[in-house]
Amino acid sequence: MGLVGMQTSIGKVIFSIYCFFSVGKNWLKGILHLLNNAETLERRGDIHETPDDVVIFFEMKVGGVTGKEKAETKIGPRLIATHLPLIYFEQQMNKCPKLKVIQTIRNAKDTLVSYYHFYRMHEALGAFNGSWDDFFKLVENKELAFGDYFDHTAAWYVYNKQRQNSLILMYEDMKKDLKTNVKKIAGFLDKEISENVIDTITTRTTFENMKVDKILNPNEPLLTTGRSELMRKGTVGDWKGYFNEEQNHFIEQRYKETLQPLGLQLTFE
Repeated sequence: MGLVGMQTSIGKVIFSIYCFFSVGKNWLKGILHLLNNAETLERRGDIHETPDDVVIFFEMKVGGVTGKEKAETKIGPRLIATHLPLIYFEQQMNKCPKLKVIQTIRNAKDTLVSYYHFYRMHEALGAFNGSWDDFFKLVENKELAFGDYFDHTAAWYVYNKQRQNSLILMYEDMKKDLKTNVKKIAGFLDKEISENVIDTITTRTTFENMKVDKILNPNEPLLTTGRSELMRKGTVGDWKGYFNEEQNHFIEQRYKETLQPLGLQLTFE
């Protein structure tokens, strides 16, 4: 069926998250999950479903069913998340003007440090045993799963800038002023949310609170090495404890060559 078929099916509205690894997808999933349960929060009721019960991870296969298959058969509105490059979706998306798309972007240096720890803890990525320097060689050679950060980010950024129904969020802006960004997301999704519920969502989805929230951050069964946590630090500038001078120069050059010419400004500290 694809995105076109899902869009044109009655009652099947799609909200999608497109982003590189380790740029705040799980954080955004938590916010969207609470926004979708705003009426329950207004009544001070309990939410029992986790974001993973609701969000369809497009490229993941669970219980023999792919995310794509699950998205195509689900009835009613659905939320889809993916780390795949634009090339896998562009042709279909061009035929889906009503598709709501959210792209999250985090500065390259913190993203790569976070991705390194994800590589170390995730069995599906081989439970990486190498050092940070070993991991960075994969970065330099564009050998990371889901591709090169700069190519991936640039392609989605250029595409989403010219789409009417796309929203681009900066991770560092969310860290600085989460409430404003929660309101921005709610407005983008055409949701009228009371100030009290916005405050509740903002408080519950700070990194520190969400990290210990058993609904928003349940144990991930695929992360079995125990070497790191899914929500580890969430800070801006953690990269300073990892990058040497040559590695920093490499990222700065790639940034100047790929993203700065597009007008995309990253915040590194």
